[in-house]
Formats: sequence, C-alpha cells, structure tokens
Amino acid sequence: MEKRDLAKSILLELESEHHLKVQEEVRSKLALLEVCHQNEIHRTISAFARLQKYAESRKEIDRRLDVHFQRRMAEVLDKHLSMVQRDHEQKSQIVERRIRDDAALEEAKRKEQAVKEEKLRQERAQQEAEARQKEAAKLAAEARKTAFEAAKKEAAEKQAAKLRDAAATSQSSPDLQNNIAGTPCLKN
Repeated sequence: MEKRDLAKSILLELESEHHLKVQEEVRSKLALLEVCHQNEIHRTISAFARLQKYAESRKEIDRRLDVHFQRRMAEVLDKHLSMVQRDHEQKSQIVERRIRDDAALEEAKRKEQAVKEEKLRQERAQQEAEARQKEAAKLAAEARKTAFEAAKKEAAEKQAAKLRDAAATSQSSPDLQNNIAGTPCLKN
C-alpha cells in the first residue's frame, strides 16, 4: 500500500505540478492576451484618434473649401453685378446721349425754322418796303405829273390871259402886237 500511496502521492504531485503548470500557462496566456488586448485597445484608441484627427482635418478642409467657394461665388456675383451695372450705365449713357442728340436736333431744327421764318419775314419786309417805295415813287411821279400839268395849265392860262390882254391892248397899240407875236407860246 505504501507503493500505492507513493504512486498516489507521486500522481498527486504530478497532477499538482501539471495543474500548476497549466495554471502558469493559463496565467501567461492570460497575461499575453491581456497585453494583446491592451495593445489592441491602444491601437484602436490610436486609430480612433487618427480617425478623429482626419475627420477634423477633413472638416477644416471642407470649411476652407466652403469659404473659398463662398468667396469665389461672391467674386463671381460681384463681377456679374458690376457687369450688369456697367451695362446699365452704358445703356443709360446711350439713352441720355440719344436724348441730348434728339434735343440738339430739335433745337437745330427750331433754330433753322426760326432763321427761315426770320429770312422770310425780312424778305416780306423788303418786298413791302420795295412795294412802298414803288408806290411812293408812283405817287411822287403822279404828283410831279399833276404838278407839271397844273403848272402847264397855269402857264397856258397865263399865256391866254396875256393874249387876251395883248389883244385888248393891240387894238390900242400895234407895237405891242409885234411884241406879243415874238413871245413863244407854251405847247401842250
């Protein structure tokens, strides 16, 4: 029995050693797994940190791109509005120039019409003055003619009166008759 006890005790000892060895292996594997687990946790944390950093940098890039896009859109819009305003100003200037040209043309037409009317008025005035001068000349000629005829008639009457006087005196003196006969008569 002693042998049996010895075998049992050896077996128990071997079993105990085996159990200790298995426990040691389990502990070492557990420690190794724990280290691997810790390493995995650190890698995960590191990867998560990198991912967050990437997400933040991506957000920053997106924000910068958005700001750049907004700025670019503002520049394009500003350029477009400037072009529209410049186009509007050019059209306004063209319209103003056209209005000024039309006004100048109207003014020129009005002045030309006024010059024509003034010229026509002066021509009429000149024609009227010429007509008045002709009328005055005609009246003066008629007055001269009338005065000449009146003078002629008066001279004829005076001649006739002289002749009558002479005839009346001729009967009284023959010398006077010769004298009267020598005087020329005015003819009609």
